[in-house]
Order: sequence, then C-alpha cells, then structure tokens
Amino acid sequence: MEREEWMEEQMKSFKQLLYIGTGAAVTIVVQVLGQFLFNTFSSLKLPYDSWAMVDIANAMVNMTVFTLLIQIEPKMWLQSSYQSYISAMFVIMLVISWFRFILFMTLVKKFSILLLTMIKMVSDSQNFFTLMVMLFFIFVVIF
Repeated sequence: MEREEWMEEQMKSFKQLLYIGTGAAVTIVVQVLGQFLFNTFSSLKLPYDSWAMVDIANAMVNMTVFTLLIQIEPKMWLQSSYQSYISAMFVIMLVISWFRFILFMTLVKKFSILLLTMIKMVSDSQNFFTLMVMLFFIFVVIF
C-alpha cells in the first residue's frame, strides 16, 4: 500500500510536467498551422520541407503519448503488463524526437558534413558490427 501512495504522489508532479509537454507540442502544431495558413492566403508560398513534416509528426506523437500518460492510473504504472506499453510509448516518442534533432543537424553545414560522414562510416562497418553481435550472442550462450 505504501508503494501505491508513493506512486500517486509522484504522478501528481509528473502530470504537471506532462501538461507542460502537451502545451509545448501544441505550440509546434500552431506553428505548422501558421505556415499552412500563410500558404493559403499568401501569393508567396513557403515550401513544406522535411523539417515541418517531422515537426508535425513529433508534435502529434508527443501529444498522443502525453495524453495517454495523463490518463493512466498510478496503480497501472506498477503492473508489469502495462509497463511494456508505457516503455514502448516512451521509445517511440524518443526516436521521433531524436530524428527531429538529427534532421536539425543537417541544416548547419559543419554538422551536416560530419553527420553524413558518420552515417557513411557506420554503414561501411555494418558487416563488422553484425559479426560482433553474433560473437556476443555466442559468448552469452557459452558462458
């Protein structure tokens, strides 16, 4: 019972942060809608670049995850059946947020060259990584 009470206290402060996160996601949607409205009524059209598309995807995923997390009861956070769903929501949200951050790095020329070089290095060493993972699994099975 003590653990559930502690969880309810933690959820109160966590829900306040979720409301702030939802507000931040709403501002991203408003920014993209502003671009849409500008294109609708202006003779000069702004292109919908990949940055705007990732922004809207990030905002929608964040709002969805935050809304779902706000609705989850504190008791459900302690159940192992729900913990995998909660973790999956966080992983999806973080992957899209990191993709947005990496896409932002392509806008700055120095970072763009560095990022493209790093991606090429990782793709060239893919065979090595595959062999290392296989070797790791063999060691795990043996030892």
